[in-house]
Parts: sequence; C-alpha cells; structure tokens
Amino acid sequence: MFITSVIPGMLALLRVWGDIVAMADNLQIALPFSVTVLKFVIMWFRKGVQERDTMIKQAKIAKAIVMFGCIMMSFASVALIIPPCFGYSIRYLTNLTDGAKPLLLQTYYLRDMTESPYYEIAFVAQATSIIMAAISYTGIDNFLGLLVFHICAQLDILKVRLLNLNDFKSFSIGLSFNIEDHLRLIRLSVDVIDNTFNLMLLALLVYFAMLFCVQGFLLVT
Repeated sequence: MFITSVIPGMLALLRVWGDIVAMADNLQIALPFSVTVLKFVIMWFRKGVQERDTMIKQAKIAKAIVMFGCIMMSFASVALIIPPCFGYSIRYLTNLTDGAKPLLLQTYYLRDMTESPYYEIAFVAQATSIIMAAISYTGIDNFLGLLVFHICAQLDILKVRLLNLNDFKSFSIGLSFNIEDHLRLIRLSVDVIDNTFNLMLLALLVYFAMLFCVQGFLLVT
C-alpha cells in the first residue's frame, strides 16, 4: 500500500502543486492512505511481540465472525433482489398487498405502483433499502463483536503484565501503571458496552424471540 499508493500519490501531488483543485482532489485520496499507513506503523512498533500476538489472536476470531456475518447478509440480499428481476419471488405473495408486478418487500402504497416508471423507482428504492439495512444490521453487531474481542485482548495483555511486574524498573511504578490500565478498561467496557448496547441487546432479544416464533409457525403450517 505504501509503495503502490502513498508514494505515487505524493509524487502526483508534487506534480500538480499550485493547482488548488487538482491538489484538493489528490489529497482527498492521498491523506486517508497516508494516515492508514501511519496508524499501521505506530501500532506495529508500539506493541511487543507477546502483546501483538495476543491482539492478532483475538482479531482473527473477530475477523472470522465478521466475514461470516457479511457473507450471510450478502447471500440474503442477493436472494431478495436477484430472483424478482427474473419473475421469481421467495416470499409469500398475497392479493392484499401484491399486484400483478410484486415488489421486493411486502409493502402497500397509496397509488398503483405497477405502472412504469413508478414500479422501477420503487423496485430500485427497495433494493437500496435492503442493501443499506444489511450493511447497518451487520455493521453495528460486528462493531460490538470487535469491541468485545479488543477488550478481551487488552485484559489478556494486562494479565501478562501483572504476572511480570519484575520487568518494570520499579514494582510500585509497574503496579500503578497496570491499575490505571485496568481502570481504563473497566470504564471502556462499562461506558461503551453496557451503557450503549444494553438497550440494543434487549431489542435483539425480543426481536429474535418473535422471529423464532414466526418462523416456527411458518414451518408448522
């Protein structure tokens, strides 16, 4: 990334130096790449070998969960959007809400949406809403998962530091440093996870209970 993007981007910035529009267009791409490389370098050299291995171990688990969630939501989005393009639908159709040309979702509009171009507009709008809902649905849950695994890795690192207090120049300095780090992790877990995600987890609990009941009813009938 540094060789293929950052350096050529900086060289291009030097070539267009003086042209404000060209410089602004260059910087909106070059700056994010440069900051990404800087973050990677800082994180790489600020961590010891054991700390880096602990973070990588937890990150691999979180990565697997994120990839699985993204694959499942991508498959669900494709299954909802692609078949109706060819006249097939995987959902239950009813004359109460679906006309001659059913949409992607079971919706009811105040006017006839089977006419062109209203049908195409509604179709694209619902397809966009499905994609945005899939991204939001998985993004928030994946962020919670990543945050939990990050805290777990930080606690593992803290445990190793407490077991190796002799590595510090002074026992009291090492102990105070680890206590401050522990308090920081407690504040992070309480303020971010408990206070922010408690209501969301309650909503998910109710949501899954209702969803399982509905799915069970559909399987029985």
